[in-house]
Amino acid sequence: MASNELPKGLDKLLTMADEAADGARDTVADGDIALVHNLEAAIRTDRTNLYNANQTANATFKALNSAKTARSNADKAVIRLIRKAIRVLQLHLGAAGNAWLDTGIGPDVLQPADTQDGRVTQLERLGAYLAGHSQYESAIVSPPVTAANCAAVLTVLTDAIEAVND
Repeated sequence: MASNELPKGLDKLLTMADEAADGARDTVADGDIALVHNLEAAIRTDRTNLYNANQTANATFKALNSAKTARSNADKAVIRLIRKAIRVLQLHLGAAGNAWLDTGIGPDVLQPADTQDGRVTQLERLGAYLAGHSQYESAIVSPPVTAANCAAVLTVLTDAIEAVND
């Protein structure tokens, strides 16, 4: 019994479509069979549409992977900034406690939040805290612990998150 199994892999499928289109053309040209469906032009159009859809999908996957990498890098920058801010602010606020409440960090555990959403909230609150307490900012450390840098790093992260979600 003959098998009509489709090949695996796009290249083999496109080759099979070319062969089918050639066969449809030759059959019609020879006058052997009057084809009603699957004329050469329709097969070639379908083949081209499949190829183009595959190209679009590949480009989309590459763009998504790039966006995910950018989001991951931006999130790492947020974590570095929060950790640096903890070290800078410990000089003024102490190791832990209620003095940390308005910073968005702590008060009991001084570390970046476990989730990206939590870190976004921490960075928003940290930026607002530093804007109101500019005497605690430190532009000489890397990354700078300033309200302006909190806003800049937050913008990069939220833009990267949006790019992944689009």
